[in-house]
Amino acid sequence: MLPGLLAEDEVRALGEAAGRIGLRRSGYTDRQWFAHDIQWDADPLITRTLGAGPAMDFLAALFDDDVICIGMTYSRSDPGYPGMVLHTDSHPYGSEQLGAKGTSPVIVRVLYYLDDLTPERAPLRVVPHSHLSLHRDAMPYRRYREHPEERQVLCRAGDAVVINHRVFHAAGPNTAGGSRRMLAASYRPAWARPVRRAAEYHATELARLAPELRPLFAEQNRGLADTALARWNDDLPGAAPGVGPLRWSRP
Repeated sequence: MLPGLLAEDEVRALGEAAGRIGLRRSGYTDRQWFAHDIQWDADPLITRTLGAGPAMDFLAALFDDDVICIGMTYSRSDPGYPGMVLHTDSHPYGSEQLGAKGTSPVIVRVLYYLDDLTPERAPLRVVPHSHLSLHRDAMPYRRYREHPEERQVLCRAGDAVVINHRVFHAAGPNTAGGSRRMLAASYRPAWARPVRRAAEYHATELARLAPELRPLFAEQNRGLADTALARWNDDLPGAAPGVGPLRWSRP
């Protein structure tokens, strides 16, 4: 969790801008509405969150690589929303939902909440450490109604949560008196190109973005190209701070 990422006035302004986005109804309930790939047409107030601020600083440290944005989604869960099944956002063999872009081996999502998450207002449900499991039950296309070890993640409007694409998660029911609004942006490190070739964005599409955002969406297939394995030689590095467990104990 990245607490207090957005100030109160920013949350208010983003909520007003998001209210002007044309939404589609969810396929399983009339209490949830969404729009994918809003980066092309959303208000600049929204799209500027894609490439600046503490979230991007965090991703730069997490990846230690150039950051590529896969897309941004807005969703609104209204009172009466029944919740969703536990699922992952990892589709390593592709899917109708994410397409070739979703076959990248490493993806994280930054979830910006525009309303308080409470036990009654569509809380984030997460099965801790499920993204680390190699068990058959963790096959990323599986879905579960619930899990006895799942936990609720509660936060305030303006907080953000970063999730690994392999973690099993869901939104809980909304029995509160107001909607739960969320902006979700997906990113990958530059080395982690999709396994299936994704469509590149046309220059006319990139021109619709602010200049500072265009590098995030250019070269959708950029990544590791040389898959030859290094044999023993004297030039191999003798240290890799990003691999060791001490990385997680540093401030």
